[in-house]
Amino acid sequence: MRTLYIAAALFISAHLALTFSSVSASEILSASTGIIAFNCMALSLILAARWRWLDALLGGPDKSYQWHRWLGYGAVIGSLGHWVSADDALPSIVPALGDAAGDSGEFAVLSLLLLGLISALKIIPYHWWKKSHLLMGPLFLVLVFHSFFSQSPIPMDSFLWWNQLNLAVLGVIAWMFTLVNLTRPTKLHIKHIHHLPGAIDIRLQKPAGLKFKAGQFASISVDNSALSEAHPFTIASSPDSDELRLVINTAGDYTRRLAAELTLMHKINCHSISGSFVIPTAVNRKRQIWVAAGVGITPFLAALESLQSDNGAMIELIYAPSEALGSQMVEQLQQYAKELPQFSLQLLPKQQRLQAQHFNALTEDWQTAQLLLCGGDNLKQSARKLYLQGGGKAAIKDESFDFRNAIALAVLISYAAAKLPVIYKILSPIVKKLLAIKLPPKGSIEWIKNANFVTRR
Repeated sequence: MRTLYIAAALFISAHLALTFSSVSASEILSASTGIIAFNCMALSLILAARWRWLDALLGGPDKSYQWHRWLGYGAVIGSLGHWVSADDALPSIVPALGDAAGDSGEFAVLSLLLLGLISALKIIPYHWWKKSHLLMGPLFLVLVFHSFFSQSPIPMDSFLWWNQLNLAVLGVIAWMFTLVNLTRPTKLHIKHIHHLPGAIDIRLQKPAGLKFKAGQFASISVDNSALSEAHPFTIASSPDSDELRLVINTAGDYTRRLAAELTLMHKINCHSISGSFVIPTAVNRKRQIWVAAGVGITPFLAALESLQSDNGAMIELIYAPSEALGSQMVEQLQQYAKELPQFSLQLLPKQQRLQAQHFNALTEDWQTAQLLLCGGDNLKQSARKLYLQGGGKAAIKDESFDFRNAIALAVLISYAAAKLPVIYKILSPIVKKLLAIKLPPKGSIEWIKNANFVTRR
């Protein structure tokens, strides 16, 4: 978060400084908030295009999505500030379009506020939200029209104006790229489907040209109208294998339907393979500690399948098994621990939280080992804290897969109720009846980080 705060401060300061040098003092607030909103929107669309070089520059697709989300919030806040401070008594570039362009700005602000609210809160299912998010492109065109044809204090010969024009062009190109989706998916044949208690284990025939690294994920869809939406799932097989394995937790609407309807007759579309959570397996690797829970074991399965018995640095796994995966996964890990001298396994007992004793049970000088995390946010935060408190000195790696990262409506109401109990009493029965959900205990802030009450992917 510190990086985000620093970047936001620099971003806002730069815009204020450039605006101050281009417009009068009375127009700084209106001009700066408008430009910040426009540039945030343009940059957010550029990141949404998922250009690989840009994802790599930002540290991976998960980091790119985080910046995309926060730029979206910046666009909403900036547009609200511009809306309340804008002055209509300014000349228009094209006088005949001035009124229409000005009115379009009000429409854009209200639309952006609505779409931003839908993105921030889980008030509609994931697939509806994803479709609603496509409206951001046309909305950006409205913002372009408003910005360049309404009354503006920014001179056309200024750096701000030309920078805004360049970002407008790039934003439109990025949006068109997103719509056209120039990359054609790779068709994969299903070899085997194995149903676990709360997951599905899929084996696919991997084409020779499909390359990936242990720890990366594939964005896939199914040749089925109900399952045609692409979703990311971590690959659980070695890059050297002739199979591509996916172990998918069936906790969401899409994944439950996938488990219920997928057959050997279907074809899987692999749209892309990406991810920066690459796990080193070569003999010259550095020492590693892996911490995983449930289906978070999948990237480490890919790494374990890639390993051969060697005298390289030690790899130690702390794993919290999940009933959703059954006993098969634990048995597979135990077999790896027997076959690979460089790998050790520590299983957490059922319902036991990760504690300092689990790190202390590792081999001597574990503080010098890299820490690799895959699991829920609570587990990752706990592991990170315990590692640093125990004197951990090496790099910590993880990757987020909650690309929506919205707060469940029930959780928001519960948290607000801690401050306003009267509102909780009024809204609780209404929300329960309309959404058929169970509100968590009022004020339970810890639920906000892992909210999933109203909708699931």
